[in-house]
Amino acid sequence: GCTNTASVTITQPLGLSSAIANSANVTCSAGNNGIAVVNANGGTAPYSYAWTGTSSTTTTAANLTAGTYTATVTDANGCVNSTSITQLVSACTSIQDLIKENVGCQDQMLAAYGGFNKITFSKEGVKVTPLGVNKSILETLCENLVLVYSGKSRLSSDVSQSIVQNINQKEAYLTLMMDQVEKAEKMLKEGNLDDFGRLLGEGWRLKKELSGNMTTPEINELYDTAIQSGALGGKLIGGGSAGFLLFYVPRGHQRSFKDVLGKFIQASFKIDWEGSTLLLHDNVDLPSGKRVIKEKLLCVG
Repeated sequence: GCTNTASVTITQPLGLSSAIANSANVTCSAGNNGIAVVNANGGTAPYSYAWTGTSSTTTTAANLTAGTYTATVTDANGCVNSTSITQLVSACTSIQDLIKENVGCQDQMLAAYGGFNKITFSKEGVKVTPLGVNKSILETLCENLVLVYSGKSRLSSDVSQSIVQNINQKEAYLTLMMDQVEKAEKMLKEGNLDDFGRLLGEGWRLKKELSGNMTTPEINELYDTAIQSGALGGKLIGGGSAGFLLFYVPRGHQRSFKDVLGKFIQASFKIDWEGSTLLLHDNVDLPSGKRVIKEKLLCVG
């Protein structure tokens, strides 16, 4: 009738995950100087690595041409996780050189990659890092955003030129704007969306300081009306002085908000996860007997 009891606790490692920690695009057409670095977490070390399209078996894949690469990480227990990155020819400089205008670089990168990323520009190049925000948080964020067309368009180069001319005098404002990136990332990852909405307004206040051409009395009136109608914050998208304004409006206030701003076009949108996509690739016969390839490129950012 004697008994004895022994207990045992079975544990498991954290789930294996991987993410692209760093990358650099190909700098020239037909070049092969792209780089991608994968970071592994969880599982059981040590890890082994394999990349598609290259023979690399380390965390870093170098000498990459333009294309999509997948890194597969395997831990000591045989658990597997994969992540992908698309290497592109850097579009920024070539577009600026082509159109001979003062334009930024972020729009091209956003459209090329798609997704929800932090883009870092430096003398060494461009780094695109997925933020890894929970998709349910991003869905809620999109539900609380309203895109409003001001009714006016303009050449962004004109506003950008005035910013470039005064950039040395505006360093303090640019630094404050850059500091907002880390704050915004933290708010989004933690799901503090109302605070993120207010941060949009703070960003717009700083952006207006960069140039006297950034806004107009009509834009200011539209913005003030939006805030009075339930928006927690917002900003003008793009170069400035015209175009679209993005407002953060909690869903409970959106009906009255949209009624008050009913005379303005309000566009719906969603996050595109694919980036630039080739929709049509067709050969066309010409009377001369020559052939031309017709391509249509859809860029969504």
